Amino acid sequence: MAEANERLVALLLYCKEIAKLHSKPAGEQLRLLASKDGKDEGGAFVLHEDWLRRLHPFVQLEPAEHDALRDDDAVWMRVRRPEGDERKSALGQQVSCVYASLFTAHQEALREGRGAQMTAGVGIVRWQLEPGVTVDHPLVLIPAELLLASTGDLVVRLADAAQAQIWSFPGLARVVPARLQLEACAKDYRLLGGAAHAPTDKSSWEPLLKRAAHCLSADGAYSDSAPKVGKGGALAGSPDAAPRVHNGFVLYTQEEAGERGLSADCDSLVDALRALPRGQLPAALGRLAGIFDIPVHPSRPLPRALAPPASGGLFRGLLSSLVGGGAAPTQGRGAGPSGEPEFLYFGLPANAAQEEVVATLERHGCAVLVGPPGTGKSQTIANVICHYLATGRRVLVTSKGEPATDVLREKLPPGVRELCVSLGSGDASSFRRLEASVEYLADRIAATPLEALTAETMRLRRHVAALSAELAETEAAEARWAAPHFPPVPGSEGVGGGEASVGGSAALPMHAEHLKCLGLATSVSLTQLADTVTAVLAHAESSMPCTASHANASSSADRSEGGAGSAAASGGGSGRGGRLGESRAWFLEGDEIDPLRPPPSDELLEEVRTARARAADALAWGEALRATAPAAEAPNAAELRDLSLALREAAELDASTERGELPRVGSVGEASSLEVRLESLCTALVRLEEQCARPPAYSDSKQLDPSDSGGREGRGRAKGQGSSPGESKTFAGLSARWADDGSWLFALLRHADAEAARRAFDGACALASRLAELTAAADSSDEMVVLPPVLLRLADEAASGVVAAFAAGGGAFGGGFGGGEAALPDLLGESELAAEVRWLARPDQRSLFARLKRSTSGGPSQTLAATLKDVQVCGRSPSTAREWERVESRLELAAAAASLRAQWTVLGAFVAAPALPPPDTLEPHAHGPAAALGAWVRRAHARRLAVARDALAAAAGVAELAGRALAQSGNSGSGGSGERRTDWVIACSVGAAQSSRECAAALARLRAALRLGGPELCAARAQQAAMLGQLDLIEPGRGGGPSAGPTPTGRLRNEAMGLSDVRRPVESAVSAFLQAQARLREARASLAHLQALGAVARGLRAPGWAAHLLRPDPSSSSTSSGACPADARRLWAAAAAMSALRAADRRDTAATRGVSAALRLTAEREAAVCALVAAAAKEALRANMSPETCAGLMRLVSAVGQAGAATGDGARSARYRGDLAAALADCARAVPCWIMPTWRVSQCLPAAIAAFDLVVLDEASQSDVTALPSLLRGRQTLIVGDGKQVSPSAAFVSEVRIGELKTGLLTARHPFVEQLLPGRSIFDLAQTCYADARVALRQHFRCVPACIAFSNQRFYHGRLQPCRLPPRSRRLDPPLLDVLVRGSRSSKTKTNEVEARALVSYLAQALSEHGELRLRDATVGVISLGGLEQARLLRSLLLDALSDAQLARHRVVVGDAAAFQGDERDVILLSMVASPSSASPHLGRAYEQKYNVALSRARDRMVLFRSLAAKDVTNADDLKRWTMAFFASGGAPAHLGSARVAVAAAHTPEGQLERWLSEQGFRFSSECSVAGSVVVVEDAADDRRLCVCLDGGAGGTLSEYRAQLREQRSLERAGWRFARVWRASFLVDVVRALREIARALDAAGVRPAELGAAPLGGDAPMLLQPLETLAKSSQPAQPAPRKRKAPAAAFKRTGSAGAEAIDLSGDADADADAGADAPAPARVVKGKGKAKAARTALASTSDASPQPQPAKAAAKKPARGKKTQESDSEWEP
Repeated sequence: MAEANERLVALLLYCKEIAKLHSKPAGEQLRLLASKDGKDEGGAFVLHEDWLRRLHPFVQLEPAEHDALRDDDAVWMRVRRPEGDERKSALGQQVSCVYASLFTAHQEALREGRGAQMTAGVGIVRWQLEPGVTVDHPLVLIPAELLLASTGDLVVRLADAAQAQIWSFPGLARVVPARLQLEACAKDYRLLGGAAHAPTDKSSWEPLLKRAAHCLSADGAYSDSAPKVGKGGALAGSPDAAPRVHNGFVLYTQEEAGERGLSADCDSLVDALRALPRGQLPAALGRLAGIFDIPVHPSRPLPRALAPPASGGLFRGLLSSLVGGGAAPTQGRGAGPSGEPEFLYFGLPANAAQEEVVATLERHGCAVLVGPPGTGKSQTIANVICHYLATGRRVLVTSKGEPATDVLREKLPPGVRELCVSLGSGDASSFRRLEASVEYLADRIAATPLEALTAETMRLRRHVAALSAELAETEAAEARWAAPHFPPVPGSEGVGGGEASVGGSAALPMHAEHLKCLGLATSVSLTQLADTVTAVLAHAESSMPCTASHANASSSADRSEGGAGSAAASGGGSGRGGRLGESRAWFLEGDEIDPLRPPPSDELLEEVRTARARAADALAWGEALRATAPAAEAPNAAELRDLSLALREAAELDASTERGELPRVGSVGEASSLEVRLESLCTALVRLEEQCARPPAYSDSKQLDPSDSGGREGRGRAKGQGSSPGESKTFAGLSARWADDGSWLFALLRHADAEAARRAFDGACALASRLAELTAAADSSDEMVVLPPVLLRLADEAASGVVAAFAAGGGAFGGGFGGGEAALPDLLGESELAAEVRWLARPDQRSLFARLKRSTSGGPSQTLAATLKDVQVCGRSPSTAREWERVESRLELAAAAASLRAQWTVLGAFVAAPALPPPDTLEPHAHGPAAALGAWVRRAHARRLAVARDALAAAAGVAELAGRALAQSGNSGSGGSGERRTDWVIACSVGAAQSSRECAAALARLRAALRLGGPELCAARAQQAAMLGQLDLIEPGRGGGPSAGPTPTGRLRNEAMGLSDVRRPVESAVSAFLQAQARLREARASLAHLQALGAVARGLRAPGWAAHLLRPDPSSSSTSSGACPADARRLWAAAAAMSALRAADRRDTAATRGVSAALRLTAEREAAVCALVAAAAKEALRANMSPETCAGLMRLVSAVGQAGAATGDGARSARYRGDLAAALADCARAVPCWIMPTWRVSQCLPAAIAAFDLVVLDEASQSDVTALPSLLRGRQTLIVGDGKQVSPSAAFVSEVRIGELKTGLLTARHPFVEQLLPGRSIFDLAQTCYADARVALRQHFRCVPACIAFSNQRFYHGRLQPCRLPPRSRRLDPPLLDVLVRGSRSSKTKTNEVEARALVSYLAQALSEHGELRLRDATVGVISLGGLEQARLLRSLLLDALSDAQLARHRVVVGDAAAFQGDERDVILLSMVASPSSASPHLGRAYEQKYNVALSRARDRMVLFRSLAAKDVTNADDLKRWTMAFFASGGAPAHLGSARVAVAAAHTPEGQLERWLSEQGFRFSSECSVAGSVVVVEDAADDRRLCVCLDGGAGGTLSEYRAQLREQRSLERAGWRFARVWRASFLVDVVRALREIARALDAAGVRPAELGAAPLGGDAPMLLQPLETLAKSSQPAQPAPRKRKAPAAAFKRTGSAGAEAIDLSGDADADADAGADAPAPARVVKGKGKAKAARTALASTSDASPQPQPAKAAAKKPARGKKTQESDSEWEP
């Protein structure tokens, strides 16, 4: 015990160290520095009196007479925000800045989980104490609070029960004596020790401030006015060396009153621990210190009058009630003195998990309540408070944040709420509530005799007992009727305390042999029996017939439960609508199966099977066996083999044709001509390939580097000389550089049918031939001709004429290299040079006309004559005609070379021919570059061009011929016949010309195609067709393919078709055909056994079954086991059990009458129990009141009255408040329940160990170890929280400091040091220390299913059970909105302004006069997912966009996730902040906690504003990516429509019910389990709805069913309607069950929606899938939405159920990739334009937002059975 005390002392000292982590250095505490306009980041500000008085009348420092808070004299300042034109003035702008500072402080306080605590400082001390030490601080500090009034005004009031104190002058030792004197003087002046005077009461503070000026320094000065402030609100001027004390005040938020009181509270608790007597430390506190051997002290004994009555079963059944009042006992709960289970004084509805909390507290003295968001933690705490107060115990409820305590107080039921006092800085009426509570305690309890309270309590007990007894009788009748549908609990008594109930199957009028055959025990429930029956009837089993021994071995309870479980798992149904004709017992359809008669014997059934087996062929095929097919029965083995080979060949060719491997021949004649042409082309291609493969004439010469220029220096060779070594080297170099593989010649063949290409190639060939001839002639001559350059240029210019002549068809290719002469155009043309040279070279051709013309013209021009004189032949001017012929030949040589180069260029337009080598790269030639080119052409291209000419001629016309040959071909394969024919035309023409191999392949395919139509194969096919035709006449229904059937005729037909099956060996196909012939002959012998079978079948005494035995079995898969399967006896037993179940499905008369009575009795009992809880609490409190306590209460009532009657802020008001504080301290123990934040506990409550019977710490995951002082005040502790929500952060604590703290803890020997370090919560410590006392909640009551789906799937693995589904009129559809903007996050400010403006614009429109949220009076929260900077920006923008009334009316709160823990809002707006350029990953536990809180606060709607697309987040685990996928998919669409596929498997009862509702067009939800319902069906237009329940599930119990009935009765009083159907009834007769549900829907007025209309909660149906598969699934087509008006310009939109997305990015495709990462594309509204001001029209901006309301479904009714296509609609302006 001493060890535990010491450890707790060490923990308290550690708490003080933790509180100092974020304190400021002493030097920074000496001055209050105001930033611009008095505001600072994070809500900190400094407002001086001079500044505030300048802002009159918007800032009122003394409340007006008409002030609503006039009666609260603690209010001393009110700030009203300017409206309209007032804001435009300079004063209005200044006031707006002050208002924004105060509003920010208020919001930041909520984020920190506290009230807006401030300090009002009085007496400003300005003093330059020494160089570097400046004092600029108030002398007196008074705690104050900032409140947001309902009018939107910000009100500052003095904190409740807080006292003024003298500033400590930190770090200034020389001032300590003066401070002590001032404290003494202040007490003498009655300024300390009591309620503080108002800061504006200057006369009260004047004496103390004057004394302070002289105490601080002898030359100190006093000023009766406040110090002046300069620009921006900072104090003007600098302090003097002598102190000056100003009688003024300042308001600031740089210190927190709660943290100042923690240190003193820890010191007091340390003293209390050390003074605690040995053995008095409660076990719960010892566990926190890591000591587990302290015994649990029993609860304090209750007064005798409070003990519950000991009447046997009178209260039995109360403790398990789910709604209202006390409940029946639960397992593990302690018993009272009389042995009866403890009565739970619960004033609110509770479930079993909530009830278990009290039992855990009694067993262990402590408990950890693990409560995920919205699971009823506050309601559980309220019930625990009720129970503890009713049993005479005191409770303290605390939390770090005030929202949690505010929610809790509102949860308390009337009568108990008045006994609880809630103190919090955020509630201006805290003392008013205290006054009400104290007056209630004094007037209703202290002033009332204990006997009167006891009598009232006992009266209520008797009333509750009478109602419970009457209700128990009604419930007992219901339970007796329901008990057979549930498995019995081993060792349980009968229902309602009577005799043991009879098992379900034992209660049925059914022969016991049926249960043995089904393998079930007699105690099996009706649901298990129905599950087994449906499983037997729905699934084929391979078990042997059920014998007696087999049944006995399977009749144990374990086997029966396993059978039921397997039946439920396998699902199915006995037959659609419970008809045997659609089950495995189809053969019993039409027979009346008597359950009291045993099933047929195994011997009889075996005899039936034997007789039926003998007549099986006759039953199956009947008269078909008497017909013959000679064509199929006559062929022998040899004939069949030849036939099979021919058919196989034809089949292979057909298959190749279908695959496109062979062409289809349309004209055999044309195809034959094509075959001849392809043979010719193939031969030409072989020759061309041989020529291309040969090396050039110079290829055996040694190669030379092309860069070597030595060969160019040669001058040629003399006549008769061979190739010199230099020449060989030069040609070798040319070969390496201008090598040609001839591929371009093959490419040229593609243009064989192009006239222009042929002309170009003909011209090139002719010119190359002529050039080679002229070069050869020049080489054979000994005469050297030298031509002037002018003549050579003239010769080159003639090339253009030659090329033009070829293009125009002037030149005809008729010869070539050795192939005849080529008709060439005149190479020199008709120029003057050509005419003169011909005149001189050919005198014999000079005609008379030419001579006359020459004599007339006078001969050549002087220029030409002069030029011709420069011509030399063998070194002299030519003089003879022969010499001029040599000149003419040389000119033609030059012209031919130039023409060839030009023509070669023309050829390049059709084919990539290799370039001719430039003149400077050719081998030097004696006769010049033209001769060098001619020599090169003769060696490189001579033979190839000649062969290519033949190939080109052969290829011409092939394509046209192929087109005619294939023109009539069809195609039954894939693709169009025209496409296939075109492919083959190309393959037989252009493709064949690619190479000889391709040509040969095309030729081979063409020949194979011609083979397919040959006479041999056609005859084989005709023979096979004859076989099949005769067999089809015998069985016309069996034809059509290999699946014809197992009949002998069908088998023979199959084998006839198999003769052409190329996959089987020939011998195998022939052998199978012969076997089929033999099987047909064998089957014809079975016709003689039908009569014997009829005689045996009549012995079954089932005419319908006998008729089936004499008919062939149906061929459907569900009845494939035959009319007498191996388990026929078991099927008979299942059919008999089904008949018994149908007969037993009749409601008990007493139970029917008790339904309406139970509804009335439940309502009366709930009200009586609530009254009993309040009465018992009052009685217990009065019993514990001493006379001193009663006197203290009356004193407190008087003090409260005086304080309320006082007005103004003078000394008298301060004295009255001091009296009130003193009276409150004296009677604090008289208040049975305190509710306050943890920092308030340290301020207001005495530091006493175990002063309360129970301390409840709510939202414990937010609190760190500094919550320990509050826990030490309790004997028992209840820690409530969730480890998956926001925890304290250690981001700003260095690892060095954490190491120091850890070292200090290790010395305290605490076993769980790591749970105490910064960054861990008190909840983490409690879960470790109270590991065996944990209770978890699962039912979720806050959010609609879509809004909690993200947290449920991502963080709680689907364990939460949504239980909230608002009516249509109060629902916000869709619950999820996704808004994409073109924003960018600033790395400097960490904000996204465009995104913030879009959010503010949306909210401003939604809260406008006709806005959706304004009409719904929805509360609103704004959460930044990217940090506090964005929250502060949003807060600033909201102040500009919203009025004070809007902020107050809709309780608008802005912050990060931590600000909302423990709080909730109707609508939550999320700002993701991140942008593509700045999107750091959100990973790890801290982010998971933040996202969990942020995405679980919205009750009805969440709106996500983002600047990211899915493609911008690459990390698959990033929570931003998961969040975007969640919104894109519609979240958790709980609603189904006509197009929705059922979530449950189609073969389960739930799946069948959902499918039927969908087919009928009903709107329903399957995500909210209300009183055990599987679906909630809603009316298409009104708020009417019906819960459909399938009771008696495999895992259900009778107690759960009874609890669900109680919950149903509670909900029926609120207007809910229910239809309950037994699961067993649904299984055995689904048609009748659905008919009952349809009648219930009609009675409830629930009408179906139009088929194709929008389902519940969205515009289109959608499946709910896990988050892990959201990025991998796709969305089906959705019904078309219809137009709806919205206050915005036209937008295009698409979408999915449950979610809607607004694309304000200005880029229609900005988020096109989101659909690839999400299960379904969200609704997208595409805007135009770029981001501008937030007020700009939505059609042209990105930051303004429309009202994204869901579109209603289109009025058109789509055709049944067809998929509805999605269409675009527009927002109408």
